[in-house]
Amino acid sequence: MWAAGSTAMVYPVGTVMLNGNRMAGATALFPGDFVTTSGGALASFATPGAKISITSDTAVKLQPKAIDLQNGLVTVDTKAGYSTNAGSYTVVPSAGAGKYRVMRKDNEVIVASLEGPLVVTWGSKSEVLKSGTTWAAPADPAAGGSQGGGAQPAAKKGGIIVIGAASAAILGIGLAVLVSGSNPVASPIRP
Repeated sequence: MWAAGSTAMVYPVGTVMLNGNRMAGATALFPGDFVTTSGGALASFATPGAKISITSDTAVKLQPKAIDLQNGLVTVDTKAGYSTNAGSYTVVPSAGAGKYRVMRKDNEVIVASLEGPLVVTWGSKSEVLKSGTTWAAPADPAAGGSQGGGAQPAAKKGGIIVIGAASAAILGIGLAVLVSGSNPVASPIRP
């Protein structure tokens, strides 16, 4: 049951905090709510236009039709153009519907398009990702890349994405889930 004015329901597994307080069970979320998962915890969100899951050690802030990813890994399956903000980047399916993952750790953002093309924007720049591709950039575009600033796509060698050491550390769960195509959250989602 949706509470008046709420924009999502969250289903916690393990220690999940809502605005600094531990959640005991399914809870209505409102714009501006801050959700964090501890080690081993997971959470899934049901919104009118998307199913969202977050893995352990992740922090997100809920916005209308968007998630602000502070740290960690989020998976979004949307039919209504639900976007994810990670640092200076905004990720959204270019056709409105799609499934994608965004990881943010240390000073790096990694985006994986699981189903459908995506558009990643930062400032006045943008990058289109085809379905099944991965893209990586510094969390702060001013940190620069090989062309004097801004984001750079992950290098590809023989079909393998080559990324930095920081990415390799956070992709242990992300790549396993990406390869299997399964949703990392086992809790029920019923929009």
